[in-house]
Amino acid sequence: MAITVTIAVDPETKEITVADEALLAIRETADITITGAGSHTVGNLALQLLRNGTSCAETTTFVDAGGGSYTCTLDMNTTEAIAVFEGARAQSQRAFDFIFYDSNSSNPDLIANDKISVQNMPITDAMPSPSAVGQTYMSVAPAGGNWKVIGGNICLWDVAINMWRPVFVNNGQTWYGPPIADS
Repeated sequence: MAITVTIAVDPETKEITVADEALLAIRETADITITGAGSHTVGNLALQLLRNGTSCAETTTFVDAGGGSYTCTLDMNTTEAIAVFEGARAQSQRAFDFIFYDSNSSNPDLIANDKISVQNMPITDAMPSPSAVGQTYMSVAPAGGNWKVIGGNICLWDVAINMWRPVFVNNGQTWYGPPIADS
C-alpha cells in the first residue's frame, strides 16, 4: 500500500506539521513531500524515523520540488518498524522520532526533530515480508499482474495452465514449484 503525505517543517523550531492529519502506517510505502525546509543539496538530505534510538525507516533519496520543498519515498515495511508493534492492537499508534537533516560534512544542518505518529497495520497474506532498514522489497502486483506474493513466496502466473507457481532460486538456478490455485 502507498500513502501520500505532506509534512511542513519549521527549521527554526525543528517542529513538523503533518497535513490533513495524515497517518503513516507500518508495512506501507509513504510518498512524502516535505515543505518549508529551505535550500539544500538533495544528495545531502536524510530522513529517519527512530524509536528508542533504533532506526525503523530511512531514506536518503530526495527530489528537489522547488521552493524549499523535497519529495521522497519512505519504506515503512521494515522488520524494525514492525517489531515496535509486536503484540499491539490493530489500531495502535506509536510516536516515532522524525529526524530530517542535511548531512553536509562541512556544515551539517538539523532541519526537523519532532514526533510523528505511526499506526499499526496487521499483516495479511497479500503483504510482502518485511525487509531490514535500507533494503528494498518487491511490492504486491496490481490486479491482473503476472506475479504476486502467496504465503511469503514470489509466484509467477503460468499462462499454460492458468495458475500461480512459486519461484525459488537455489545456487544460481531458478526452480518453479507446484501450481497454486488463484486465491
